[in-house]
Amino acid sequence: MSLILRARKAGLSEVENRVFLAIVARTDTNGEAIIFPSAVAIGARASKEATEAAIEKLRLAKLISIDPRTRLTDGRKPAPRISLNFGDAP
Repeated sequence: MSLILRARKAGLSEVENRVFLAIVARTDTNGEAIIFPSAVAIGARASKEATEAAIEKLRLAKLISIDPRTRLTDGRKPAPRISLNFGDAP
């Protein structure tokens, strides 16, 4: 099942859909991205708190994975590595 169909099936709210699309837009060809929640919030036109809640719901719906190891970006602060889950959800 495609990632978009799985997102629709997950019953995401409008904000959660915008957050998901903002994450998809920032991923590379491997489906991975290092993303600051505040950057996703700007792209999704949502508050940082709503974005963090939406990211957690996307993780629970198995649409994305969050690597517990963070990677430093430009030496300032760590950002989580987020991967899209292209496979079928269990």
